[in-house]
Amino acid sequence: MVLRAGLVAVLAFSAGVASAEGLTSSRKPSPRPVATLAVAEPVMQTTVATSNGSLAPRFIVHPPKRSEMAPAVAAAPMLRPRPRPAGMAVAQVQTAQAELSSEAIEGVEDVSFASPLPRARPQGLMNAVARNQPAKSQGGGIFKAAAVRTKPGKELVMPKKGSVCGVSAIRGEAIAPVSGKIKACGIAEPVKVTAISGVGLSQAITVDCPTAIALNDWVSNGVQKEFGADAIKQLLIAGSYTCRPRNNVRGAKISEHGHGRAIDVAGFVMSDGSKITVARDFRKVKAMKAAYKAACGAFGTTLGPGSDGYHEDHMHFDTARHRNGSYCR
Repeated sequence: MVLRAGLVAVLAFSAGVASAEGLTSSRKPSPRPVATLAVAEPVMQTTVATSNGSLAPRFIVHPPKRSEMAPAVAAAPMLRPRPRPAGMAVAQVQTAQAELSSEAIEGVEDVSFASPLPRARPQGLMNAVARNQPAKSQGGGIFKAAAVRTKPGKELVMPKKGSVCGVSAIRGEAIAPVSGKIKACGIAEPVKVTAISGVGLSQAITVDCPTAIALNDWVSNGVQKEFGADAIKQLLIAGSYTCRPRNNVRGAKISEHGHGRAIDVAGFVMSDGSKITVARDFRKVKAMKAAYKAACGAFGTTLGPGSDGYHEDHMHFDTARHRNGSYCR
């Protein structure tokens, strides 16, 4: 019994020693590779108590700081996308060209993707546009030559360039405001007119736009209607803007001429070069008298031979408005 008890004690002691030694070789995760951290890991050794009261060694590994890891991370190679194959982009363009060229596109001879600039117009486009343009009128002076006929022998459409008052048939230019020698005279928005509905003026007139428009209505609907569309070449102008009293009578009210609202016409130059004057032909030429009557309504005031003794050699037209309508004598 004594021998058995001694054997048991020896075995127990050996097991205790083996248990203590087993703690020194326990399985632990291996430390991180130095190459990955790029720094040596600080290792601290300590002891820990076992279940039977003995002490066993223990190793504590501290990971490196972020600043210490930066050099190793920066040294690692960066991943970038691989470049496209050399002929891939060209192949895509060629494929798109082949698909587009397979479609029928009228008037397009070539399709190019080499430049973002717009394609040139088809060769025959400008010729087709030119063929569809209305023909220009023939003859009748510089203003009629610039006109475009909508129908042969019918209405003339004058170009807008060089026109005034928003009416293409009134040719001239806008000028600076006119101030008279006295306060009552002047034109706030004057125009200088050189031709009306293809009919020239013997001298340019300075008037306001309502007066210019009224003159255009009279020429187109009165003069050209009575004499014929191409019979009158020019209006003989006796006066337009001038700062003076009515009929040049001292002390009278300022004439409509002083406001740019009046025109005096002394006669016509015909297309053959001959002249018809108010002083000589008013009572003999029926077309002139009919044209004069046609001005009543287009203008606010019409005065001519036999009206008041002051207008025996010219026709006076102005755009003054009266309470009872137009004043026509």
